[in-house]
Amino acid sequence: MEKLRRNAHRDLLSYAQYMIPNYRVNHHHEKIAQALMDCEAGLIDRLMITTPPRHGKSLLASVIFPGWYMGRNPGNEVIAAAYGKELISGFGRRLRNMVRDERQSDIFGPEAALSPESRARDMWLTNAGGVYRASGVGGGITGFGAHAGIIDDPVKSIEEADSPTVQRANWLWYQTDFYSRIMKGGFIVVIQTRWHEEDLAGKLLEAEEEGGDVWHKVHFPAINEKGEALWPDEYPVKHFDRIRALPDMTARMFNALYQGNPLPEEGNLFQDSWFKTYAKMPDTGRMRLYGASDYAVTYGGGDYTVHAVVGVDSEDRIWVLDLWRAQESSDVSVDAQLLLMDKWKTLIWAEESGQILKSIGPFLQKRQRELKAWGARRQFSSASDKAQRAQSFVAAMGSGRVLWPAHAPWYPALKAEFLKFPVGRNDDQVDAFSLVGRLISSMASGVEKPGPAEAMAALRVGGGALPPGLRDFTYGEVAADTMRRNKARRRQMQYA
Repeated sequence: MEKLRRNAHRDLLSYAQYMIPNYRVNHHHEKIAQALMDCEAGLIDRLMITTPPRHGKSLLASVIFPGWYMGRNPGNEVIAAAYGKELISGFGRRLRNMVRDERQSDIFGPEAALSPESRARDMWLTNAGGVYRASGVGGGITGFGAHAGIIDDPVKSIEEADSPTVQRANWLWYQTDFYSRIMKGGFIVVIQTRWHEEDLAGKLLEAEEEGGDVWHKVHFPAINEKGEALWPDEYPVKHFDRIRALPDMTARMFNALYQGNPLPEEGNLFQDSWFKTYAKMPDTGRMRLYGASDYAVTYGGGDYTVHAVVGVDSEDRIWVLDLWRAQESSDVSVDAQLLLMDKWKTLIWAEESGQILKSIGPFLQKRQRELKAWGARRQFSSASDKAQRAQSFVAAMGSGRVLWPAHAPWYPALKAEFLKFPVGRNDDQVDAFSLVGRLISSMASGVEKPGPAEAMAALRVGGGALPPGLRDFTYGEVAADTMRRNKARRRQMQYA
């Protein structure tokens, strides 16, 4: 114990074991502790810690660390928050009792001890004037500053985590209330179990990608890639096998809570093993080429417009050939669609009917005339839900008939979106290929050899009366059939 006491001033885990004699240290605690000490030293100003439940993250980061930090910096201020006032008050009470212990002043001196005037568990002072303030997420912290801001598990349940209302409220509170309390040179620590892609950690990571704060991340899944448990002495692999077997424990829940991945590795609809790729562009001359567009509802609203082009060969394989995805105004998006239609000479282009078509359709037709970018378009209803509309493309992928360009720069992000569907942040690319699937399911596959009427197959016969026995053929197919019939009649006339 004497060695722990001597080291406690400079080492967080020594402090933990000295103040809590039965405190047990695993290798992940060592890495968490080092990152926390780097925060105190000014080496890290944004730290994100994600671990499974019951693996000691809160005790170390929300109780032990503030005590050690305020011991070394007795005049500083700390704000700590968690999903509920009761939880964070419990942290505050345990921390207050730790700082009140005579061992605290024995390590750091009398200035680091609890002020005799401090009795509240959610706000107390040190003898040096340092302040600890505990609050529930969303609670009032105006008027307080923080050299250290700590947020521990901002949501308490999967119902809250899935709620867009709670997601927005927590994000707004972080940006307006919490963030504004951090003093110059201060740091923020976010500790949580991941629940949802749009939880606080997810929002922070998204903001980082867009140029926001850069986070030092310490992440530990319950079971690593080798199939080994993170803390086998406490929670062996069998423990998690039993959790997986619970009747209502979905893959999404387990991956979020215990693996730190708020989405399944293989989504509810699309699985990783279904993604087949090709390295060399195929011969598209013997394919029928189709396209589809999913337009953003509102420019600047966060949605993307996606245009996709595919080719179907004689074996009914679907080769994904081209993709355009951007957050652009409708005029830019429309021109991008028409350029793709002209480039690939698509047989027909699929799009959703409804409000978007009504708003974009007239302009698209106008640009078609101006650019002479002729091509037929077919509309599909969006009445059913997204998952239902994706079923045709799900079936094609599940049967191994879809091939993706392995080296396309957009392929990794597209694959990630598919695997997260239908609970991911974005689904624009899935929507576009859902239209592809619905279109192809009603069309003919590619032909073995190019026929004389292939060049004419740019329009479809749609609507109106068709001769008996004909389905909704392309003009190219109708022309080829007519040529065969005329040729046969000429033969008959020659021999008549």
